[in-house]
Amino acid sequence: MSFPCLQTQSDFLVICNVAKILELVVPLMEHPSETFLATIEEDLMKLILKHGMTVR
Repeated sequence: MSFPCLQTQSDFLVICNVAKILELVVPLMEHPSETFLATIEEDLMKLILKHGMTVR
């Protein structure tokens, strides 16, 4: 996953809000696939490593 457009505070705010939505919605899903969960985890970890504590 690549995010070359992440340059403004608004861009980071969008990422933070998406992470919060996933945090609230994924536990409500009935039987999400392991592939789906692994992909989300991998992509979020990439964001956190790239942008540090900006993504909360």
